[in-house]
Amino acid sequence: MVRSPTKPVCEEDVPCSAPAAGVVLVFHRGGVRVATATTSKAGTYRVVLRPGTYVVRPVRKLPFGSLQPRTVRVLAGRFAVADFELDTGIR
Repeated sequence: MVRSPTKPVCEEDVPCSAPAAGVVLVFHRGGVRVATATTSKAGTYRVVLRPGTYVVRPVRKLPFGSLQPRTVRVLAGRFAVADFELDTGIR
């Protein structure tokens, strides 16, 4: 998971995103909370989910921006990779 942009003006060849550490993600299926995961300092997380489609939200309302994407689909017998971007709203 990354947060982006990290500054008002992005420059060519200079990173304008950074890991989003310590964000607690909540996974819902059918309106029921089924799992949570907290991002590491590197912005990574891992969660075990049954096959299906999940709505993902941060546990707390973000003071800025939004989380994208908002849903994740897990297929049977496969690992799913879901890279989230936390839009900081900086413009």
